[in-house]
Amino acid sequence: MNLQKILVPFDLREDSYSALNHAAFFANHSAGEIVILHIIKNAQDKVQVEKKLQPFLQKLSAEFQGKVSSIIEVGNIFKDVSEIAQREECQLIIIPTHGIKGMQHIMGSNALRIVTDAFIPFLVVQERKIRENGLKKIVIPVSARRQIIDEAPLFAEISKAFNSEVHLFANTHLEEQYNDTILTTLEDYLEKEGANVKVHRVAINERFAKSVTHFAASIDADLICAVNFSYDYLYSLFPRVEEEDLIYNEAQIPVLMITPEQREDLMYYFPLLH
Repeated sequence: MNLQKILVPFDLREDSYSALNHAAFFANHSAGEIVILHIIKNAQDKVQVEKKLQPFLQKLSAEFQGKVSSIIEVGNIFKDVSEIAQREECQLIIIPTHGIKGMQHIMGSNALRIVTDAFIPFLVVQERKIRENGLKKIVIPVSARRQIIDEAPLFAEISKAFNSEVHLFANTHLEEQYNDTILTTLEDYLEKEGANVKVHRVAINERFAKSVTHFAASIDADLICAVNFSYDYLYSLFPRVEEEDLIYNEAQIPVLMITPEQREDLMYYFPLLH
């Protein structure tokens, strides 16, 4: 993968270090640069933040000998991450998450709010570090929404870069014919690009994302790649969204989320249910 710059919004917590661990893995693989971002509320906090960052930089140096830079800016993490990533010309954003707490159950998770405002691929990680074998098994949930076809080149690129086995996981319970067309198109494209593809067609009545995470855990997957459709209803009064089930999966499998630039006007459509 051509990752010249990887942005890591970092909250200076020890249990967030896995984001830097994943950044080191990808940067080592692509000879890229790691850019650590910390948003502060007041300019006078900058010196203190720089001191707190030093132990993490020292720890990172044991895993990554390439270029590391840091950005400490006054701003709002929900508004500025995407803008800074574009300004710094980053190709990937890796963000740590610690679950849904308090008002996030109503307003949507903090991690998902940040992801949904950017069109740069986001890797959302929990505490689990990257495995030594890299990304050998990737799971891609296939829904009845055509934007997933647009992301097929990225999926193929990841598969090539890490020699990954790709598992397409589709629900055949609803809109079977349309969903199968998308699934077949994606399968054909990935196979033409040289990916080792395995297709799993399952009739599911429960929340699709839960089935995806259970399946990913059952095959000991290293990564879930998904298109983010939460923009349809993230700030509404709907209950917990399906994308949250993915990124907070119990197996702590990292989730690559891609928010499509071409959005459908479906404010009350439940994504990932098909």
